[in-house]
Amino acid sequence: MKATVKASVKTPIDTVIRPVMQLRAGLDRVTCMVLREKMGFGVSQLRILYVLAFKPDITQKNIADFWDVTEASVSRQIRVLEKKGFISRSTATSAKPSLSPAGKQALDTAMKYTQATFEKIFKDISSSERKSVAHILEKLIEKVKVSSNIYDTK
Repeated sequence: MKATVKASVKTPIDTVIRPVMQLRAGLDRVTCMVLREKMGFGVSQLRILYVLAFKPDITQKNIADFWDVTEASVSRQIRVLEKKGFISRSTATSAKPSLSPAGKQALDTAMKYTQATFEKIFKDISSSERKSVAHILEKLIEKVKVSSNIYDTK
C-alpha cells in the first residue's frame, strides 16, 4: 500500500507576512548600524525626524500611534534629539516638537546614507522587479488601511 503525502498548503503568514517581517527587521538592523556609525543615532530617531518633516503639527501621541510604539519611547527619543539640537520646542513644555534646521540637515544626510545602503542591498534587483514589488506592496498597504478601519474604535 502506497502512503499518500499531502501537499503542504502555504498560508499568507508563510508566503507574505513572515518574509515582510524578516525584511523589515533586517533593513532596520542594517540601517541602524549605518546610522549609528555615520550619524550617532538610530532608526527610532530617524523615524521621529522623518514624521516631523512631513507632519509638522503632529503630537507625540500621534507619532507613537503612527510608528506603533509607546508615548514613553517617543518622549525618550525626542529628548535625545533635543539634546543633539535636531528638535526644538517653544517654551511651553507641552509644546509640539518641531525640526530645527540642524534636524532637517541631519534627516537629509541620514536619508542619503539610508538610500545608499538600500541601493547596495537591492543592486541585483532589476528595475522591473522593483516596480513589481512596489506595486504589490502598495496594494497590500491599501488592503491593510481598509482592514484597519474595521478595528478602529476611535
